[in-house]
Amino acid sequence: MANMRAQIDGFGAVPLTERVSGGGDGPPAPLRIGPLDASDSLYAKLVSWTEVFGGELHTPQPRVAVWINFTEVQGSKPVTVKVAHEIASELAEWFHARLEEIAASPAAVAFHDDLCYGWEDARGVFSLAAAYGIEPRPARPAEKRECPVCGAHEVFVAWPDKLNADLTILCGQCQWVIDPEEIGSMAKLLMVS
Repeated sequence: MANMRAQIDGFGAVPLTERVSGGGDGPPAPLRIGPLDASDSLYAKLVSWTEVFGGELHTPQPRVAVWINFTEVQGSKPVTVKVAHEIASELAEWFHARLEEIAASPAAVAFHDDLCYGWEDARGVFSLAAAYGIEPRPARPAEKRECPVCGAHEVFVAWPDKLNADLTILCGQCQWVIDPEEIGSMAKLLMVS
């Protein structure tokens, strides 16, 4: 879940101008839709199964924030990478604590197959892990930029990972850190070679 949520950010999107043109009917999306849809689908799947087994086992399900349409859970409310990981872990722990009862349920095989293999429109964890990985991705190599404070060419982007859920831009020399409100425009500048 954390890897999917970490790949949503759209800093790589380039606005279409006179020099940059492309097909389609507008500029690129500010977010990467694939990982967003995949993480929302998995989240909805986990929440839906807590509803099934919570009712069957007469036990309360975890209270988690969801966005939903009129009939079903659609995914997670917008959250950080760290919070998405924590919520998914909470749901997984809920299942783990009831594993014996779930294994004895008539729905156990469907539960297993849905979570592991999934369906065409809602992939399971095996194909999601293959697509997005289960370990944090290594930092992208990039040329360091000039620090506005000390002038050293040591400013770099620290990408979100398990230890730091936020994207951070900082100087390796003087430890200057950019104001989080300015991070979007600065990240675009750092990514341009």
